[in-house]
Amino acid sequence: MIRGNDINLYKKYNDILQGNKSYKKPSKFNQTSFIVCHYAGEVEYKIGGFLEKNKDTLSKIICDTF
Repeated sequence: MIRGNDINLYKKYNDILQGNKSYKKPSKFNQTSFIVCHYAGEVEYKIGGFLEKNKDTLSKIICDTF
């Protein structure tokens, strides 16, 4: 289980990806989103609920087999 939160994930993205040309921070005042630049253009992602929305879960059937 991930014990982090969205803001810490955002800070980690900024630290790790700061030199990557495909990653942008919108502004120093916006602490809730980031931008990924790829072939389709710039796509802005909101960090709020990011960990919860992207958590891998096992279906009840699989859990019941253990």
